[in-house]
Amino acid sequence: MMWYTVEDGRIHRIQCAKLPTEDGEWKKAPDGWLGDAGDKLEWFDSNMNRIPDDELIKRGIRLDKRGVWFNKVTRETKQIYNLDESIDEDIFTKEIPIENEPYQIYDKEKNKWIVDIEKKELADKQNKLGQLKSEIAAAEQKQIRPLKLIIENKAKKEDTAIYNKYETIIETLRPEVTKLENELKSA
Repeated sequence: MMWYTVEDGRIHRIQCAKLPTEDGEWKKAPDGWLGDAGDKLEWFDSNMNRIPDDELIKRGIRLDKRGVWFNKVTRETKQIYNLDESIDEDIFTKEIPIENEPYQIYDKEKNKWIVDIEKKELADKQNKLGQLKSEIAAAEQKQIRPLKLIIENKAKKEDTAIYNKYETIIETLRPEVTKLENELKSA
């Protein structure tokens, strides 16, 4: 036979014996009883039969937040494993972030992740600026040998042509660099 005590609306102690051996207000549990210490009394019907968790969830008696949650700012995950475990839904969402998109924010009004266009455009400009500066550096590197020959008055027509070709590339790219640098300063 199973016996149980109740404290603060929960199953407090359980004993399996013909009669309880300890003091307290023991109640006899029905045959095949599935109660555990800590269970809330509202999880049982009037005959103390355990109501299935799915039904308790449906009735709003138990909380089911199980699954992976995402921080709305950092996108870090938090796993909820147990029933009745709560989570701050102002900080976390079950909405899955956009795959392979580093520039996103959680839009609370739309209740979904959206691309952060400003950050993405800023990053694209920074990347473009880096690429342009690399192209200029590469062109300047390729100008060194012809420039050396020009300075030493040993340059041939091809050397001057090579120097001028890369000077044109540099002069074409510099205004784009200046424009991007100014845009990034004002961002």
